[in-house]
This record gives sequence, structure tokens and C-alpha cells, in this order.
Amino acid sequence: MASIRREIVPLARPEDIWDALWDVGAPHIRLVPGFVTHTEMDGSSRIVTFFNGMTVRERIVAVDEQQRRVVWSAVGGTLTHHNGSAQVFPEGSGSRIVWIADLLPDEMADRIAMLMDEGMKAMKAALDRTRLSLTYLAADTEAVMYSSYGPLKSSMTRPSKCQIRVPTSSIRSWSWVTSRTVPS
Repeated sequence: MASIRREIVPLARPEDIWDALWDVGAPHIRLVPGFVTHTEMDGSSRIVTFFNGMTVRERIVAVDEQQRRVVWSAVGGTLTHHNGSAQVFPEGSGSRIVWIADLLPDEMADRIAMLMDEGMKAMKAALDRTRLSLTYLAADTEAVMYSSYGPLKSSMTRPSKCQIRVPTSSIRSWSWVTSRTVPS
């Protein structure tokens, strides 16, 4: 059995990455946009469309919030066995993401490894953009909050962190969205 392991160290915090990873119905929106172009939930499975047009049914095996780990299995297609997992670990001021795929037949390992490499590039780019966006939002908010321009300063209230649940890719898929712009 072939086993492929890939790792990246994005700028984003583990909790921000977990927010995107556990949302198994919307990887095309927050986790790997461009690599995955569409996801549709069908019970405990998702139907994933990749950038090359390939469509795969993946059964969600586990979503472990404590370990920040998602496990899935590809069903059907050219692989006789596939088990994938992605896990987030804190590392320094950022995070480490480990993606593992175990598969048969062994001859498919090079092709799957190439796809995983592309997926990790897309994931790092998306998560680094998320971290930079949150950093700029926080910096802009702080700059406005402590501006010497009186009218603007007096009309602002300090933002607080708030979580709301909103639909993402379909009515059956929901995401937690964190906002620092909701006044307390």
C-alpha cells in the first residue's frame, strides 16, 4: 500500500485553519479554492470536483475537533483503496498541516502525490491570504480606533470577536464565520 505524506507551514493560526478544515462541505471556498472548484454534500459523503474536472465521492469518516483532524475515504473510481486525513498542529506563531493519503494500487501513488502537491500549494496560498487579511483588518481597525480625528473616533466602538453560523456551498453545509467587525 502506498502512503503519501505532505506538510506545509502556513502563517495562519491553528484555530483559523481548523475553521476552514472542519467545514467539509466547502473546501472550494475557504481551504483549497482553485484546487477544488465545487463540493456538494450527499449525506455523510461529499462529491468533490477538482480543477482538472475530475469528480470524486469522498465519505467523511471522522471530524475530530479535539485533535483538529478530518478523515475521509474516496469511494469508487480507479483506486481500490483510499484513506486520507488532514490534521492541524500549532507550530511557533503559526501552524503545521499534515495531509496523509494511503492508497491502492501502488501505481497510482505518483499521480496522487502530484495532485496533493497542487492541493498543498492552493491551501498555503489561501490560508496565508486569510492570515494577512485578518492582520490588515485588525491593523486598520486599530488605526481608526485610535485616530486623532475626533468625529470618527467618537462614532466607533471597539470591535469584539463574534461567531455566527451561515450557509456556504449548499443549504446542507454550514460554516462558522468569525468577525471582528461586530460591535460589542
